Amino acid sequence: MNAADLPSISRLRLHALARAGIWTAILLPPFFLLLAVQYSAITFPYWDHCELVKFFAKYYDGNLSLHDLWAPHNHTRPLTYRVVMLLNGVLTRWDIRSEYIYLLASLYGAFAVLAGRFRKTFESKPAVVPLMFLAAVSVFHFSPAGHNNHWWSMMCQLTFTHFFIVAALVWLAAAPLCWKNNAGAAVACWLASYTLTNGIFAFVSALAMVQFAHEEPWRPNRFTWFWVANLVVLQLLYWPGLPETPGNLPVAGPVTLLYFCLVYIGSPVWGILNYSFTNQGGSPRPEWPAVCGFLQLVATIWLAVGYRAWLRRRSPEALLFLGFTLFTWISAAGTGRARAAFDHRGAGVGADSRYTIFGAYAVYGLLFFLAGLIRDGEWKPLLTGRLRGWGRASVALGFGLFLLLGLRSYATSARVYRHIHDLNERLGAAFLSPTPRPDLEKSIYPSPEGVTQMKAELRRLGIGPYRAWNP
Repeated sequence: MNAADLPSISRLRLHALARAGIWTAILLPPFFLLLAVQYSAITFPYWDHCELVKFFAKYYDGNLSLHDLWAPHNHTRPLTYRVVMLLNGVLTRWDIRSEYIYLLASLYGAFAVLAGRFRKTFESKPAVVPLMFLAAVSVFHFSPAGHNNHWWSMMCQLTFTHFFIVAALVWLAAAPLCWKNNAGAAVACWLASYTLTNGIFAFVSALAMVQFAHEEPWRPNRFTWFWVANLVVLQLLYWPGLPETPGNLPVAGPVTLLYFCLVYIGSPVWGILNYSFTNQGGSPRPEWPAVCGFLQLVATIWLAVGYRAWLRRRSPEALLFLGFTLFTWISAAGTGRARAAFDHRGAGVGADSRYTIFGAYAVYGLLFFLAGLIRDGEWKPLLTGRLRGWGRASVALGFGLFLLLGLRSYATSARVYRHIHDLNERLGAAFLSPTPRPDLEKSIYPSPEGVTQMKAELRRLGIGPYRAWNP
């Protein structure tokens, strides 16, 4: 070995060290999620999750019908969610711990679909490039900013919907003018819609994707009409019979709605940069999430305008940028219309933890856009003049800072999961105490009469917290 070989050996070691660090960043977030669920999962009936009791009662009493499972909950029809929860509950006598298998499977499954798409994007690129994108997706996808979707199994409604929508859009982007892919994506969108209303917005995104993918995007094509037909049928089946919104509830004005959308979309980013949640309720102050949302909006418009020629190539990455971005904005607007003026928090409610699962789609859209640019060699114009020479160093430093901030946020979130662990202890004491404990039962549900009635029904059926009493 001579001295000339030393720099290359050092570069190889540095490259190997970077790969190891990035792999750590990819694997730690899903492992964190597993530990968080193990430690903090709510394992007793809690708030709206208590709704399932009436379905179990009807099943064991022999009068459960399909109409019951189809029935609305607030402004959605969670048919898919109820079928899974009911079947699982019958098999386990409603051991709520088992429901987290489905929650974890749907989150890991959605991440696997996204990771598979990025891997396909970078089939011919050096390994470090796709690994950096996977690390970014992993950090956002399993972010503790979405903690509400980790410790409460009722949030399977959101995680199931998330999996179906991701699968639909990724599958459709791979072959948008193929009947097989359109049919599969439509099935996934139907399942998503009959889990949570956000699934309906995925139909709009899919319609836009197949329209844009055609050689003449200004003219409707047969796939456009396919998605229009699906949307029409869905509207005819879905909305009749849903409860009407009371007329005295305020509706957000355009300025408030826009602010809500920016908060909704910026919260996943702010949750990584500066974790602000302190317990299971409430949300961070909305100002900085709104700034993050505004910067994402500017970046989205700038990229779409500046690289419109690349967008016209209609690659899967361009279609996913369109689909994910459109979905997250429609979701934000649809949610904000009812929630932005619902209570004293106003548009600040957009920073609630549970919304980050769909707010993060704006990040995924931008990542797919950048991945497509890099794959096609179009990324260099992003840096001009002297900055281009510092491009790699700047990206490496920025990415390293992002990972360090993410690590800090993940560590800081432990306080929230400890709080939920303590809540689960109180719920267990409330259910298993031999005498009524009103001081603890208020944590189960705000109605004391409802809690008393539910506990009596669970004892009668021998399920849930009382399954060991009547096996």
